[in-house]
Amino acid sequence: MTEMKNNTKNPSHVKGEENFAGFISLSHSILTYANQGSPKIEFLREISRMLLKFSKCGSIEIWLRDNGMRYRWSAAGDPEETFSFEFIDVDKGNGDSGINNFKGERDFTGLCYRIICETPGNISREQLFKPGKSSPEESGDYDFSSAVLLPFDISDNIRGLLVLKCTDKQNLGEESIEFYGGIAQTLGIAIANRRAQAALGERIKELKCTYGICQTYNIPNLSLGSILRRISNLLPPAMQYPHISSGRIVLDGKNYKSPGFNGSGMRLTSDIVVEEERRGFIEVVYGEGDPDLGPISFLKEEKHLLDTIAGNISLIIERKEAEEEKTKLTEQLRHADRLATLGELAAGVAHELNEPLGNILGFAQLGKKSEGIPPQLDRDLDKIVSSCLHAREIVKKLLIFARQVPAKKAG
Repeated sequence: MTEMKNNTKNPSHVKGEENFAGFISLSHSILTYANQGSPKIEFLREISRMLLKFSKCGSIEIWLRDNGMRYRWSAAGDPEETFSFEFIDVDKGNGDSGINNFKGERDFTGLCYRIICETPGNISREQLFKPGKSSPEESGDYDFSSAVLLPFDISDNIRGLLVLKCTDKQNLGEESIEFYGGIAQTLGIAIANRRAQAALGERIKELKCTYGICQTYNIPNLSLGSILRRISNLLPPAMQYPHISSGRIVLDGKNYKSPGFNGSGMRLTSDIVVEEERRGFIEVVYGEGDPDLGPISFLKEEKHLLDTIAGNISLIIERKEAEEEKTKLTEQLRHADRLATLGELAAGVAHELNEPLGNILGFAQLGKKSEGIPPQLDRDLDKIVSSCLHAREIVKKLLIFARQVPAKKAG
């Protein structure tokens, strides 16, 4: 009799395989979306939806310390989607003043603050998984029955915390926490990837801007005003938020603005200095914010880009003014050369005219001294003499123009 094997899997084993498969799928989705380099708020919103759907938690929070910036992102899916983004100000006072700003809300939230804002060695594992009071049910002031805090590190300067809050304890069992710990690390990698992709996108925009400036300058016969106007149009696309950006260049009191320039809003400026003299400035303005963007601010790289553009404009101004001065001097040299040539011609003409004029004048004067000449002839000879003397004055002036005769002061 053949023995039949029981292929039925243990229910807990099946659940473990399902969790692992879900983890793989979720991790793949998170990393794939991160590689698209989406804006921060859009990225956090979409990742939150994935996490809420996978974990079936009522809400999640992502706390992040990114170099000098700290923020908290909150998302809830029941009864309706809600999202919030807030920066954490750690510069108010000293010591525990910043912590107390969050502790006044809940001890649990204050603990999250400490995890992000303090060094990891200052917080014990007992504090991490038993925050504040002995149990949420006894305290009565928590809006969740179970929660888990999952720290993740991205680099030495960047560390984060994923917080899952549930009303059903079964969703956060020991087995689930192991998977969520892996998801938290995946989230850290995704945040780093998104930042890298977003930073790469910003650098590409900056390179396009500087390349566009080079192309603009190399357009032949383009005036300085036209160059500055074209550069002002290149400023908004180079910013982090192009659709709310506008720019202008002010030089010697003249404005060169991008289309739709709005002077009100958050601004970033850099002086235009030519030969140690401030001639104007370059300015970029963020208009009214888009709610989907969350809190907006200028990047350090954008300030560096604006300083670089201001330096390029200074060089362009110096070269354009040098070219104009060179053109002016060249024209003066050409004019002087034409005058010199004309002077030589005048001197040659004067010398050629002097000899025949002298002969005519001499014979006319000799004829007037003859006896018995008719009165009409005498008058005609007078006219010849007068005309010759007038012609000699013209020749004399030609010689003066040609510098053949030194000028004399008359008074």
